This record gives sequence, C-alpha cells and structure tokens, in this order.
Amino acid sequence: MPIVRHIATLALALLTGAPASANDSYATLGAGGLRLEATDAVAMEQEDLFLSREEVRVAYVFRTLAPRDVEAVVAFPFPDIDTAMAANVPLLVPGRKGENFLDFEVSVDGRRVTPALEIRAVLPGPPEKDVTALLAKHGIPLAVFTPDFFAGLDRLPAAALADLKAAGAADVDEYEDAKGRHVSVIPLWHVRSAYHWRQTFPAGRTVTVEHRYKPFVGYFWLPQKPDAETAATFCIDPPTAAGLARRIAAMSIPGFQGHAQAADLSYVLKTARNWAGPIRRFRLTIDKGQPDTIVSLCMDGLRKIAPTRFTAEFTDFVPTRDLRVLFAPAVPPDQN
Repeated sequence: MPIVRHIATLALALLTGAPASANDSYATLGAGGLRLEATDAVAMEQEDLFLSREEVRVAYVFRTLAPRDVEAVVAFPFPDIDTAMAANVPLLVPGRKGENFLDFEVSVDGRRVTPALEIRAVLPGPPEKDVTALLAKHGIPLAVFTPDFFAGLDRLPAAALADLKAAGAADVDEYEDAKGRHVSVIPLWHVRSAYHWRQTFPAGRTVTVEHRYKPFVGYFWLPQKPDAETAATFCIDPPTAAGLARRIAAMSIPGFQGHAQAADLSYVLKTARNWAGPIRRFRLTIDKGQPDTIVSLCMDGLRKIAPTRFTAEFTDFVPTRDLRVLFAPAVPPDQN
C-alpha cells in the first residue's frame, strides 16, 4: 500500500508541534555551523513584540556592558520543520516560495541588513545526526517548500534511495497497482534553519534591531469542549472555555458540527535568556484580527486596549516558557 502523503499551499491541519519563531540570540559560527551561546557582554534592554496571524514584528534595544566594542554573530533561529509531518499534513506557506518563505526582513538602527541563512538537515535522534552532506550528494534541496520537492524524492535513482534508507533518513514504499510500479518516499530528517549576521555592539551605546516576517501558522479543528492537552497548551480558563463553547455552538459547518476552525501561532521567548540579565522592559501586543475572535495564551497581565488588540508589559522580565497563541474561530486566508 502507498504511504499516505500530501502537501498543499493551504489547508486545515492539527499540528502536534506548531511552527514557531524565536527571539534573537547571541551565537558563534564554528566548523559545525551556527551555535547559540550565552553572553554577559550585551544586555537586552527592551523588547517590543507584536503578534498576529498576518505578521510578526519585533523591535529590540541592546546595550553593550563591556568596556570595549563587542563583535558577535546574532542569530534568529527557527524551529525544526519535520519533513515527515510536512509530507502528510497540508501546511500554509505564508510568504514567497523558496528559502525565504517567511519573507523575513531585518534592520539595525534603521538600516536594512541582509542576513545569511544557514539550513541543515538533521535526524532528530538521540543522538542527532547531520545528513546535510548526504542530501547535497544526491541533489536533494534542503528547503521543504521547494516546488516539486516530494515528487522529486519519488524520482530519485535506486542508489540514492538506498543511501537514504541506510542512513535512516527516509522510508521508501514500493508498490504496484493497475497503473504499474510506484515509489513513495517519506523523508525523516528535520530542516533546521537560522538567519544570522555579524553585528558590532559599540561600547556604552545601544543598538536597535528590528524584524518582521509572515508567521508560519497551524490551523486545526477545535471542538466545543477542548481536551485537557489543548486547554493546558493555551491556558484556556473557565470563562474562555465558556465563551468558546457559545461561539462554536452558534456555528454550523457541514460535517464539522460542534467544531470551529482555529489557528495556532507560536513564538520562542526563552532564547532571550542568552543575553546578559533579564529583559529590562518587555511589551507584548496581540492583534486577533476580528472583534469576535477569541484569543487564549499563557501570559499574565494581558489587558484589552482596542477592539482587536491586547497588551502586557513587564520590567526585568525573564521568560520561563514560550508562547502559544490560540485564535478561534480563525478562518484560513483562502476561505475568507
């Protein structure tokens, strides 16, 4: 039987590990590629984070604590993309095709910077195994959203498939039907990527770094009564649960009664701990898009400032968990 596989530009999916983005982090470039490290020479004085389903914007202010200029590599890592999941679950590609599929942009003190992009292929392990060179040997692209990516895997020659199987990098299913013999390949590696650039932090001065990009959002069917795992992931409290139940009960979607389409947006905050000390001033703003959309996340101190916007502000903020934001109902862009 063929392995079930599907990839699409947009559809509904229940993602067990939602795609995320991460805070800037201090890093070094070594022989093994980009590595994130901690520093006590540069502090993050301010972070202003804006989250919506359409765009993420982040503005940081860094201050050099060292008595001399600090030369560093600044990295913005994205979480791994599980190619096996991408083979079976329809995903939304928010930006342009190709490697910069999130339309990532960065500026430093108001000047546009062109970051380098490091992409590697790893088998998750443990232990992890880097298979980037193996893919390059057989001309397999690292960007999973490259046009014809999965069909190209199915057309690989037998020697390449044997190498992938021997390395534990792919499952290969060969089968026959009325149309003849077929090969279906499920890749097992994770795509690990990070944007990075060299940055000078002048002694005694501040540097402002700004990002913007189109987030990678997961869509799924949310039941009228979310299960315990979903409720814990998004900190759905009783009043929010009651509001969701009322909204979903009022909806009528053929084939999905008692459910609503929902969006899952995540953002990695904990990498901010790689900088010296806490974030002196942190502000989070969330725009839910539509006034009747319900938002839930694990963040204290949120207050409503506009019909679709909420904010939370902290001083000396040390993030202890990453953000997962639930938007419901949330109709995918091609269904609006």
